[in-house]
Amino acid sequence: MRARASGGPYNEVVEPNIRYATTADGVSIAYWTMGEGEPLLELQPPPFNDIEHEWREWEFHRLVARHRQLIRYDCRGSGSSQRSVADFSIEALVNDVEAVVDALGLEHVNIWGEVQCAPTAIGYAVRHPERVARLVLYAPIARPADFYALPTMRSLLSLLDQDDWITYTDSMALAFFGWEEAAAARDMAAYYRGCTDTETAKRCIAAQQSIDVTGLLGQVRAPSLIIYPRGATFPTVEMARRFASGIRDARVSIIESAGYWTNEATEGVLRLLDEFLGERVPVSRVAAKAAGGEILTPEKRAERPAQTLRSPTEAGALTPRETEVLRLIAAGRTNREIAADLTLSVRTVARHITNIYTKIGARGKADATSYAHRNNLT
Repeated sequence: MRARASGGPYNEVVEPNIRYATTADGVSIAYWTMGEGEPLLELQPPPFNDIEHEWREWEFHRLVARHRQLIRYDCRGSGSSQRSVADFSIEALVNDVEAVVDALGLEHVNIWGEVQCAPTAIGYAVRHPERVARLVLYAPIARPADFYALPTMRSLLSLLDQDDWITYTDSMALAFFGWEEAAAARDMAAYYRGCTDTETAKRCIAAQQSIDVTGLLGQVRAPSLIIYPRGATFPTVEMARRFASGIRDARVSIIESAGYWTNEATEGVLRLLDEFLGERVPVSRVAAKAAGGEILTPEKRAERPAQTLRSPTEAGALTPRETEVLRLIAAGRTNREIAADLTLSVRTVARHITNIYTKIGARGKADATSYAHRNNLT
């Protein structure tokens, strides 16, 4: 399904066309696709997947899908996939990936995996080396038991063992986002609770602690990029480096971020994805051409006199509402603060930001802020 309106860049984000694939062991897996181009299959840590929610609320997905086809699925036991399952072994989790790739008829695919779903990405890459073009792994761990043995995770699991589902999900979100992003943590905790239930989470996490793909890392043949956010406290950077050392010629990039995932991390990840997956500047990022036909990328536009840039209020450029949103981005406001100031939903603000980034060729808020300053919008 195309997430981009036929008339231009993301005029409207439509509801997802969720489809289903059946695994080799008979489990029904929900998935959707967004955008066009080289396929990137994104894995999220089990059992916290909810692709219907992500489609509506996660701006990151729409930014990734501007340059490629993004594929997301709910792993077994979560979201819109079959909930009543008992098997969360590495073989079963790899079956989920296999079912989606087969259903789409993909000859090759790039794969993204985070933290404790990195073993699933490795398992699939070893099972199907001919199909995996590249691997991008964010704060990966080869042995989830090491991750769950960290003091913070042990404390969190004690809450789960006591069936304190609300405190567990609230505390887990705060552990990743920090008090500085309390509003984002609150939203993420609600997301966790919608993904699955207490008993399924217990079974899945228990099964993960028996997984160890350390011995498979040396069998990976796909070019691999390991990304780690500098400000994250867990998983540790040592875990990510050990992971990378097991894969031949793996590249490691430490990105600036105040925590596990921040706006700064988003910008770093988008830049690395474009570089590593070999993307070129697409038509949607071209704001103007020089007389000789030179494409003016954001970097080249910054080198030219300000008057050669399009005014953000010109017809075909930013709408008045998008200009208001851009001013607030440049003022350092969060999406939630922008929504409150303009009496909009956070979802609507995310749509406006996606449109703005596409029109002005921005990779993230830093680029957008620079653009606003150059065009006297602050």
